[in-house]
Amino acid sequence: MATSPASRGTEPFLADLDLRPLPLADPQGLEPVGLALGKGRGALEVAVTRLAHHPTQAAMRTVWRGRHGGRAVPLLLVALHGDRAAICGPGGEEPPVYLDLDRGMVERLCRAALTEPDRHAASRFLRAAIPELETPLPGLRNEGLFATHELARDVPARRDWAQAQQAATPLLALRGRPLLQGLGFQIEDLPGHAAILRAGAVL
Repeated sequence: MATSPASRGTEPFLADLDLRPLPLADPQGLEPVGLALGKGRGALEVAVTRLAHHPTQAAMRTVWRGRHGGRAVPLLLVALHGDRAAICGPGGEEPPVYLDLDRGMVERLCRAALTEPDRHAASRFLRAAIPELETPLPGLRNEGLFATHELARDVPARRDWAQAQQAATPLLALRGRPLLQGLGFQIEDLPGHAAILRAGAVL
């Protein structure tokens, strides 16, 4: 099945995946793009839609409920509009809605959730990760290593910041061992499930 482009004038969303057809009972102005499925029985569903303007919370919940239909599956509804995105889900009687998020971050969130081993792991991941999208440094859990102010404002002001961003962009879709190796670490496996990371070339 062919992947539909997810938004006019921008790169396709989840471009390397073959999205399934996405019927919507009550689209509320959202144009279906396609459906991506996670792993295992009752797999996570990522329903991708688009529209020309910002959606409302009410519209997102209406479309989510119409697609979910009370089934025992986690569902993440994505509504793309330009370089922004809104999401709803993955579950609950009043599924949470997040509006005006960075499209790239939402795409990486979806990719990570789709690789989880089953629907339960995908749901746990999404419930923990989604609220972080509205924090000053989404995806970064800073626990006393540096001042958050330094990371949020001073580090991006460095003269080598643009070069570092360009070098890091290809690594955004990586996880686990490939990510560590992409960051320049050498991995020395030990007996059992342990390994030693050795600093290699700096990214």
